[in-house]
Amino acid sequence: MSQRELVEHLSIDSSSQSSSDDKEEETPAVSVRQSCCILTSIVAGLAFCGTVMLSYAAARDATYEKEEQTFNGVWYSRVDRETADDWYSVDGGAGEISSLNYLDNAAQSIKNLEEGCHDMLETDLGVCMKEINWARQQGIFEHPEWYPGLAASSKLKDWQHLVYKTSRGKCPKPCNLVPSPFCAESPPPKLWKPSVPSTRVTVKILSYNLFWWNLFGLNKGRHGSAGKLIASTMEPAYDVMGFQECENFTMLLEPVGLLADYEVFGGTHAICMGYRKAAWSLLERGEGDVSEDQPTEYYGSRGTQWMRLQHKVTRETLMFVNHHGPLSVNSGGQCGGVSTAHNLLNLIANRGKRGDIIVLVGDFNANAASLTIQELWKHLVLVYNGDSFGGVDNIFTNTGKSSVSSALSLGSGGSDHKAISATVDIGPGSIATTKASFRGASPRVEPAKAVHDSIHSQCGLLESDHEYLFGSHTRSKTVDGITDPRVCCSLCAKDQSCKAWVLTEWVPSISGPRCSLKYGVPRSKVRKAGLTSGLAAAEAAKLAAHAASEAIEEM
Repeated sequence: MSQRELVEHLSIDSSSQSSSDDKEEETPAVSVRQSCCILTSIVAGLAFCGTVMLSYAAARDATYEKEEQTFNGVWYSRVDRETADDWYSVDGGAGEISSLNYLDNAAQSIKNLEEGCHDMLETDLGVCMKEINWARQQGIFEHPEWYPGLAASSKLKDWQHLVYKTSRGKCPKPCNLVPSPFCAESPPPKLWKPSVPSTRVTVKILSYNLFWWNLFGLNKGRHGSAGKLIASTMEPAYDVMGFQECENFTMLLEPVGLLADYEVFGGTHAICMGYRKAAWSLLERGEGDVSEDQPTEYYGSRGTQWMRLQHKVTRETLMFVNHHGPLSVNSGGQCGGVSTAHNLLNLIANRGKRGDIIVLVGDFNANAASLTIQELWKHLVLVYNGDSFGGVDNIFTNTGKSSVSSALSLGSGGSDHKAISATVDIGPGSIATTKASFRGASPRVEPAKAVHDSIHSQCGLLESDHEYLFGSHTRSKTVDGITDPRVCCSLCAKDQSCKAWVLTEWVPSISGPRCSLKYGVPRSKVRKAGLTSGLAAAEAAKLAAHAASEAIEEM
């Protein structure tokens, strides 16, 4: 997390739990305590929360211990390997405040009776108003840098906008919040096959999430364990490498003697990429954002690094893209998986050139259960996916499965992800030449392997601003006070009869959020602000299996 450890301790008083177990949802009140996050700088040792607003009382109550917590028998922790991620500096949404378009007072009064979104009123009570009041009465005077563009006298709607984006679920979604710019509808482009080289071109690829805040921050690199893993798998040498949660590529590669052989670039969002200088020349490079995290797990926008290379012998060109995807896992971020996939594909089409070999790698924070990966299957060939966190690490190309001569999981090297590698060979006479020998898992097992791996993810599928609709006889069980979709999906995962769930950020009758566990599959879905819906992992895997049957194997 950019040299910071994210410590989030979520404490819920299970004795105050209240639920209903009937066809219709009831409205019991539930008392829920949720502590704030503590961000601890590994370098400076300073307790702070970036643009996240924290009361000092909550900060004092929080603990640095990674204690196991339970709710209704479900174990979870806000500090775990699946959700710990990069910490990005963000502007707190101040740049968007001026573009908000709220309804007039009369219409707003009607809007506030609806479920889902909610525009806060000065008369409202609860944790959201508590956070807003602390921020505008105390926080802005002690840490004005946390609140760019705001003053103590700013309108309540402006304060809600900021707190909604930075308080990890403490405030409901404002009803007229302008969508993230990454949500703009953009149809997928038609990508291309690579050109046929005059002689064979081999491209060896590495993708590796380095778990930086832990491996290099807390554990000081563990004697160069990640670099040693890379160095031990250099026969033959990698042509291109993409790293996620990478904050200092010199610290990674120089101790094992690899920095002299590679041109490496650090990116804005703690990602790094490099190419082998002996074999390739750089034509151009850049960055581009494609998505944004969900507010309940918000670190900012998520992007890519890209570079176009030219092979020094064959003159073949390569478009390489390195991506670290949005949170929550399998959500596709605020705009959903399809939007994230289309934004990635359009970046490739706009920055690449027809005839380029295309390689897309990364920790997508999405596995086969997600709409992100399923949409990419339609346009690029999945060469290999790792098995970490249900398969969030992926390598895609436009060369086709018959070009793949190697696909391997390399081990973790001290990270919480396993590094993955693939090699593609493109020869004359055809776009792809089948190899007689093969190392590792056959690419023919993909995406079936990816579907199988996805069953082991914490949550199946998450869809922001969507409401799943069910038959009239579908049983429900409600738990009030749940603000985080991951907690709602964990409750569903614990209940073997639960197939889906819906988290409503604002229920007027309880003036707070509600998690509804559903004991049936949804019949349809509709867009609705302030609701997040999802499927249990087993149900999501069924849909993924259907999508896998339509995945392309050759361009």
